[in-house]
Amino acid sequence: MSRLRQTLTHPLVVLAVVFVVLPTLMSMAGSTISLATQVVIYTLYGLAYNLLLGYTGMVSFGSSVFFGMASYTARFYYLTVRKTEEKLRALATSDTLTGLSNRRHLLDLAQQEIARARRAGDELSLVLADIDHFKQINDRCGHDAGDRVLIHASELFREICRTQDIVARWGGEEFLFLLPATGEQAAREFAERVRKTIAATEVAHADQPITFRLSMGVATMVGWEHLHDAIGRADRAPYLSKSEGRDR
Repeated sequence: MSRLRQTLTHPLVVLAVVFVVLPTLMSMAGSTISLATQVVIYTLYGLAYNLLLGYTGMVSFGSSVFFGMASYTARFYYLTVRKTEEKLRALATSDTLTGLSNRRHLLDLAQQEIARARRAGDELSLVLADIDHFKQINDRCGHDAGDRVLIHASELFREICRTQDIVARWGGEEFLFLLPATGEQAAREFAERVRKTIAATEVAHADQPITFRLSMGVATMVGWEHLHDAIGRADRAPYLSKSEGRDR
């Protein structure tokens, strides 16, 4: 028992329990527990810890309260750091307006998907969507209306995508879809479904709803083709669509 007591009272062990073990256990229990409940739980931990060491009376109670408050403080800072890390991660990988993946994040995910597809022998396709006459929407209705169009389109894109699909705001009014395990014909059908969905919707703006259309481009990666080459092929199609009347 004396050896156990020496181990448990070692400063490093106490610090580990206070600043690592208890905060982790409480985080696993959830963040909806009230402050008072957390302090009580930590204090009870402290009492149990003191009883294990053979301490009783006011010394045990006082040290247990201190133990509880110190553990809660450690958990508070632990959760604060975690939330800050999550916010920074979101800022680094998401488009702030639409909440979709940003260009850099999609490129990172695409490299992983390309490697996986080549190992499995799967096809991989890209679909580029460009909102037609977006500058006119901004000029006619204002940039707030343009933002609402981008947000509305992004919400519809999320609904259309499968779980494994990735969609990102590629830049301005352009969006890029990454479609794992999808061949050219299936990608074209997907693009047409996206186009028709957008064509059938409108965005509320003052007394005049805004309708908009998409020009689409599709590219299925061939062999060991570089990602940027495939994106370039998908990017050329919307320009052809715009020259032929758009919305295709």
